[in-house]
Amino acid sequence: MARGQGAQLEASGRRFQTRRLMHALVRGDAAMVDEPVRAQSISYASGWLVGMLAVAVCAVVAIASPAGKLGDAPIVMVRDTGALYVRIGSTWHPALNLASARLVARSAVNPVAVDAEAIASAPRGPLVGIPGAPAELGRPLAAASWQVCDGGRTSLIAGEGAVGPDGGRPILATAAGEHLSTTYLLYGGKRAAVDLRDLAVVRALRLDGVTPRQVSRSFLDLLPELPAITAPPIPGLGTKGPGGFVVGQVLRVSRADAPEHHVVLSGGLQRIGDVAADVIRFTHGVDDGDLRSVAPAAIAAIPAVHDLAVSTFPDRANPPLPTEVPVCAHWRSDDGRTETVVVQGKPGQTVRSLAQEDGDGPNIDAVAIPSGRYAYVHATGTTGGMVTGPLYLVTDSGVRYGLHDAETAKYLGVEGAPLPAPWPLLARLPGGPELSVAAAEVRRDGLSP
Repeated sequence: MARGQGAQLEASGRRFQTRRLMHALVRGDAAMVDEPVRAQSISYASGWLVGMLAVAVCAVVAIASPAGKLGDAPIVMVRDTGALYVRIGSTWHPALNLASARLVARSAVNPVAVDAEAIASAPRGPLVGIPGAPAELGRPLAAASWQVCDGGRTSLIAGEGAVGPDGGRPILATAAGEHLSTTYLLYGGKRAAVDLRDLAVVRALRLDGVTPRQVSRSFLDLLPELPAITAPPIPGLGTKGPGGFVVGQVLRVSRADAPEHHVVLSGGLQRIGDVAADVIRFTHGVDDGDLRSVAPAAIAAIPAVHDLAVSTFPDRANPPLPTEVPVCAHWRSDDGRTETVVVQGKPGQTVRSLAQEDGDGPNIDAVAIPSGRYAYVHATGTTGGMVTGPLYLVTDSGVRYGLHDAETAKYLGVEGAPLPAPWPLLARLPGGPELSVAAAEVRRDGLSP
């Protein structure tokens, strides 16, 4: 055996003997079935090796991309102060807010954090940006749903469902704070003017002694307006009509499911609802206003006409909702269909008061838009109609910002297609500045107070 090989075996045996003695001292057993001390030593060595590799990787990254350097980033933020700068050519300009910086950069990038020394040594220009533009946007709302609740103050809830069921009871309401305000009957998600001096209409709708509730103009404007509920003029009133009946006479016809009403006109019979029948009877009083019951066979040969504009009248006169019950108008648009529903109850969300709060005035007093969300919308009417109206951005603070075009939305990082929103509601929100590239690129030496 060579001397070198013998020395290696001797050293290996000595190390084994040392481990065996340590094992006997620690475990009280020299059998060496397992070696926990050796496993621990291997773990220490492995951990040290992994740590050194991590340090080496960090060193390489730091050398390749040093922190605090401007590099080719279009927007940077000073780490210590949060000040924003945007690059225009080779010059760095302080930006009023992130929205302005993105518009100037024409890119929805996030700012890169840098040290103050990095920006201090770079060429700098005057201030740019849009005063009052949003500092951040967040994520878009998914639903085209808007709700205005009236109960002492007017609250707007966006992106949520209705607060309660539509009970089917009408509401007699008038706009609060208006001197010569029209009284409306709210039913079926719409509103129709009612003249409380017209006793025939009041009695037909069973509104005797009912006091209109005061609601905000924002609440009323969200409801599409129907023609006023008033007695229609009837040509040839009182003359002989078809089938031997008198023009203007209201007939009751029994059917298998329920009785129905028809009014006699010069050219035939028009089917009408209970309210229209009572309005005509109480106003014109043909045949002393009595209902004449006839058999279906008696009118089977008379042609049906649709001359009177009463199709928008409510079918039946239900008692109005008490004034102390809070109500909400819920507007939604799905698959191009627009619907407004008046529901009972208060908003379940926490609302944020607005500086424009005016109590029973026309303004929206508070908003409930989920924090960190925004609504990207195009204006439309309460019944839909406009497919490509003006573009707006409504932030979680309740402020409405006009967008110059779809490219502006892309530069801001606004996601998805614009959702429809009723213009009468958008018009009542506090308005911010229009967002555009041209406005963001305006250079300023300072801001006037």
